[in-house]
This record gives sequence, structure tokens and C-alpha cells, in this order.
Amino acid sequence: MYNRPLLFAYLKKFILLRSSRVIDIDSDPVIQAWRFILKKIQPKIIIGVNPSPELCIAAKGLDIYVADIQHGIIAPGNYYDLGKRSNIKQQGWPDIILCWDEFSKNFVESNIGSFVDSIVIGHPAIFSISSRKLSPQLANKVRSIEQISILVTLTSICPESHLNDLHFKKIGIPDSLVNFILEYGSDFNWHLRLHPAQFTNSKKEVYHYLSVLFKGVLNVFWEDCNNGTLHTALSKSSVHITFNSASAREAAFMGVKSGILDNDEETVNLYFSDLIRDGLAAMIKLQDISGFKTWLINCHRQKEADLGLLKSETSEMQDKFNTFINSLRKRLKDYKMTRNS
Repeated sequence: MYNRPLLFAYLKKFILLRSSRVIDIDSDPVIQAWRFILKKIQPKIIIGVNPSPELCIAAKGLDIYVADIQHGIIAPGNYYDLGKRSNIKQQGWPDIILCWDEFSKNFVESNIGSFVDSIVIGHPAIFSISSRKLSPQLANKVRSIEQISILVTLTSICPESHLNDLHFKKIGIPDSLVNFILEYGSDFNWHLRLHPAQFTNSKKEVYHYLSVLFKGVLNVFWEDCNNGTLHTALSKSSVHITFNSASAREAAFMGVKSGILDNDEETVNLYFSDLIRDGLAAMIKLQDISGFKTWLINCHRQKEADLGLLKSETSEMQDKFNTFINSLRKRLKDYKMTRNS
């Protein structure tokens, strides 16, 4: 394990340089720590979730290929913002970003394509061993209306627009959805899945709040859908509801339509305009009780009709993922040939 040299490097950076950003590439303690680590373990390829600018700089200096693998929505701000590396002249990008879909790739090409390549490989979890048994063609059989299962993915950060919303602050869904479930949701089964940050940091508190909020409500559940992967939970669901989580994109991979509760059209279009265009997501108005119920039932009924198309898209994405894996094999083979020549 190489946590210790990185820990000391970050402490040195914060104490001596009083900055979390890279100021000088040649003397940055974290870049130096990564160089030490990489020389020790000698990787040929690095694949990570948002590999840090320090890691990317150290790796490129040692001719190591670095890939960032998409794990959520790729959008302005934080990792994918030009401002993050502006003070080091846009050094510190990975070599490539591995995207789930064309929509995400188009964002990379349009906004940061001058500094980093991108390809579409699909969502790796869809092709993992644990997900092979979750074939959408088999798992998503249409159930009777009485058995419609709705997966609600909670949000870990309360947006400014909902700071006065106690339910949102406590569990990550607006009070309008809570009220709908309690007053009008008896025809459906509701499965509430925690955000990974909640599961790590506040699972006990969220579970307690849910147990009080939905005490005696027999059609609201949260244990089972949190004991497996997101894709397992989606495979058992007819519809997906979220505020504006990237889980809507993962639901689309599984052929499950998403209701988006965020009413900020600019943000929703930035994140999901392609899903809305293709009918895989819709902005939901909970004030329209009858309309929301009808939408839930229609989404449920449409799943069977969508299965053939989903099978074709999954096969196409599998081909892209296999092509990516083969490109890694070729890169390693070429590296070995270069070392031996």
C-alpha cells in the first residue's frame, strides 16, 4: 500500500504551500510522491475514476497511459472544468476519457477535446460477471399493474432550491414526492435506494428517518434495494425516479425510464437532453397527480415493447466494450515488444 507517501505529500502541500492545487509542477510534493509510487509498481496503463492532475502529470512523465472512466454525469464544474487546470496551462489531463455514451463523448469533444481524447465503451458494470445474469430481456418482464415497482434514488446533497425542505435535507428526496407516496402511492411499490455517499456516511441516520417517516406504510421498502448493486435494483423495477442523479443514465442502459424531479430546465437539459429526446426520461410535475400516475403506468406497460430495441443496443455496446478491451491488450503487447527490442 502506498497511502503513506501520498498522505505525507498532501500534508506537506497544505502546510508549506497552503494550497490544494498544483502551483509548480517540478516541485509539487504530490506529483513527486506519485512518481515514487509509479516507479515502484511500474504500471503500463492506469484506469481510474477522475485520476488527479498530479497522478496524470507523473504518469505522462513516465510514459504511462492514463484513462479516466466515467462514473457519473460529465458536465461543467470540478474535474471536467477548464478552470481546474488553468493555472498549469491545462496540464494534468488523462490521455483519454472512457465514456458511457455518445452524449457524454460529445460534451468532452466540445468542451475539453483540445486536451483529452474520448471514446465510448458503454457502462462497464453492464458487462461485469455479476451483471450477466441481469439480462434486461429476462429480468424486465412486465408485471401486472398491481406489482409496479418504482426505484427512487436518493440524493446526498441538498440543492439551494430545497434548503427549506426538511425531507430533502434529511434523506435526499423532496417533500412533494414523500407526500405523493403517502397520500396517492398505494397502487405502487416504492423502493428507496441511498446515494453511495449516504450509504457510507449516514446510512444509520437515513434508515432511521425512513422508518419513522414511513412507519406502517407496507408498500415502501429500502432494505432489499440497498443490499445489491444499482443495476440489480433497476432490473427489478418498472420505473426510476430521481432528482437529477446520473442513475437516470444507468437506468436507460437497463431499459428503465426515469422521472426527473428537478424543475430547472437548463440543468436537466444539460444532463439529460438526449434521454428526454429519446423518451427515456421526463421532467415530472408532482402537482399533476393523475398525470403522474398515468405516466408511471404507461412507462411500466411500454417496457415489453422496448425489450427488442434494448437487446440490440446492449449488443452494440458490448461490441464497443470488447473493442476497448482489445485495444488495451494491443497497447500492452506493443509495450512489451518495445521493451524487448
